[in-house]
Order: sequence, then C-alpha cells, then structure tokens
Amino acid sequence: MGATAHSIEAVFEAWKIRQIRPQICRLTKDRKDLIRSRLQLGYEPSDFIAVIEYMFESMESDAKWMRGENPRKKRYLDLANLLRKEKLAGRVEAALLWQMDKDSSPAERDDDFGPFRLIRGGNP
Repeated sequence: MGATAHSIEAVFEAWKIRQIRPQICRLTKDRKDLIRSRLQLGYEPSDFIAVIEYMFESMESDAKWMRGENPRKKRYLDLANLLRKEKLAGRVEAALLWQMDKDSSPAERDDDFGPFRLIRGGNP
C-alpha cells in the first residue's frame, strides 16, 4: 500500500480514537512525516494499527508498562514512541502474534505458551 495520504490517515485515526481526549489530537506535519518514514521502511499500515491496538488493549506486560504500569506511572503511548524506529520490528512482531492469538479459537490456545507451543512427541 505504501505511504499514501489514506494510509497515513488510517494509522493516525487508529491512534486518535484511543486517546483520552481525541478531539484535540491533530494530524500534524511531524506526525505525517513520522508515519510516512516508518511506512517507507517496508511496513504496511495494518502493522502499525496492530501495534496501536496491542499497546492500548493487550494485557501483556510490555503493553501494560507502556500504559503506565511502571515505576514512574508514566504513559508512553504517543505515536513517536509507539513507532520508534529502534523498537518497531519487535513491536510489530509482538502485536501480530498477539492479534493471531486473540483471533484464534480456544481449542487452538490449549496451553499458556502463546506462540511458543510445546512440541509433543508422537505422530502429528
């Protein structure tokens, strides 16, 4: 899809609707440039939307930490931090794994190991 105006707006809107006061959030030039530059790394808008959903909705410890369950009680949910280049690959991977697990049926989640499933002996 690339860094089209529509894809940039889709990422921004996914972030904006989760804000405490979304009515004051603006898609500034800096935010557009940030999203565009990250999309140019080869990611899809859906990857960033998954990261946003993960950080705002997941009960995983890293997401809860970003939402303020940390020693400083500080939230780290601004777009610049969520899409931080150095952390982006790991965040996208965690978000996509969380999304797959969340969307799978209970039978597919028969253990507590998430993506790290036990390898069981015997015939497949």
